[in-house]
Amino acid sequence: MKNKVINKNSLPEIRRKNEDKKIVHCHGVFDLLHHGHFMHLKKASELGDIVVVTITSDRFVNKGPKRPYFTATERAFMLASIESVDYVFINDSPLATSVISLLKPDIYLKGQDYKNIEDDKTGGIIKEKNAVEKDGGKILFTDEPMNSSSIILNEYFLDWDESQKAIINDIKDKHSIDSIIKIVDEFNELNVLVIGEPIIDSYIFCDSQNIASKSPIISARYKYQENYSGGSLAIANHLAALGCKVTLLTCDSDDEEQHELLVNKLNNNIKMKFHKIAEQSIPKKIRFLNTGHHEKLFELTYLSSDLWQKTNPKNFIKDINRLSKSNDIVIIADFGHGLLEGEVLDTLKNIRQFCSLNVQSNSGNLGYNLFTKHSRYDYLCLDLREYKLGLHDRLSSPEELFSNNAGVKFNLPAATTLGPDGSMYIDHNGKTHYCPIFFKDIIDTIGAGDAYFSLTSLLTYKQTDPMLIPFLGNCHAGLKTRIIGNQKAVSKIDFIKTVKSILS
Repeated sequence: MKNKVINKNSLPEIRRKNEDKKIVHCHGVFDLLHHGHFMHLKKASELGDIVVVTITSDRFVNKGPKRPYFTATERAFMLASIESVDYVFINDSPLATSVISLLKPDIYLKGQDYKNIEDDKTGGIIKEKNAVEKDGGKILFTDEPMNSSSIILNEYFLDWDESQKAIINDIKDKHSIDSIIKIVDEFNELNVLVIGEPIIDSYIFCDSQNIASKSPIISARYKYQENYSGGSLAIANHLAALGCKVTLLTCDSDDEEQHELLVNKLNNNIKMKFHKIAEQSIPKKIRFLNTGHHEKLFELTYLSSDLWQKTNPKNFIKDINRLSKSNDIVIIADFGHGLLEGEVLDTLKNIRQFCSLNVQSNSGNLGYNLFTKHSRYDYLCLDLREYKLGLHDRLSSPEELFSNNAGVKFNLPAATTLGPDGSMYIDHNGKTHYCPIFFKDIIDTIGAGDAYFSLTSLLTYKQTDPMLIPFLGNCHAGLKTRIIGNQKAVSKIDFIKTVKSILS
């Protein structure tokens, strides 16, 4: 079996040594081998002389939380034990196109669930079909019934707790997967204006050495640095990735290097309206991380408190009034770094479009940037501490906090994120809808709240079933915790696949 598991260099060698034989290539996750897989592989052996199976490596399996259930090494070992399989290769890529180019199979065999190529929203099957046909091969689809690994794993293997099972079953009783996908697809029709501060997120990756020899400080060896577009820019990226037509209204610096850092990783579909503010630097947060496990060692911030001390905000205010009228939704992302203060804050009261609000408390503005400074919004989304600070209530439970204050001291609907305890959504009538988290193998929590806020704002605007909103919000935020910082937004495809996997 060990000889069956090959490396990348062996792929063209297989083709070269077997020019007169028909090679059949099968590709997939193969997370839990079942009868459908065996029938698929049996058909492959009947169609050709050599069967090569390639499996997606762990980091590219986008089947949702707790997947893959088996590691790539374990999956390769199980496949190699099947008599009809000649070779197995672990493909460290989201698609099989690079393998196809090296192997040049005569037949690329997929299951019947891929037969309607136009239904594949990723476009992956089309790319793989083109790669096969480029070298004279062809793509075929088996007619054998294919069971679902996701259904079997969800039913018998994945240890969802009682609260997770309850929300999954409630949603499955009321909503089909197709109806949920339809809701998400309709985001393409929405025009969204995002107003808020930009943030440059710098991640410096290090190897911690130990305590320095001459002073009691942590010593770390620099490895590399990455810069991400954070703050309102990250929210704009999330919305664009979900399909919205996004306009971003924010501030900018005279510093060209800072400007490039801001726009370098913005989605190409975002319309940008930057206002340069004299003698002001863009808010910047530098985080030092231990490379191995991504633990944060230290944070350094460059923050302002009032961006309008030397610049008149009249042009920024004009753009708020002008742009808000031409969009369906206005997203206000108040990170408390000075943009939404004074006359600008007063202008936000006049917005007549659906207005979604997030007001963040952090180490640089704690106690000063409370949601109560805003009086006009249609949806409010904060973490629990931000509600407690604004309501001056340290001791109440989330249930007490919202039953006593919802609709009285803040507008409804509203939502709160509870970290590892999930999230709560309070609908127009004051009814609370709780949902637990589904992702526990977290890489980085930075930006997860922004992802939750972005998606739930769209769902609230569309008057989606309130039970569904925190569930979908948690799925979106959970995917974000698998990404370092604001390196990239959660893709719409990964989001849909995760929802389908959990509800299978």
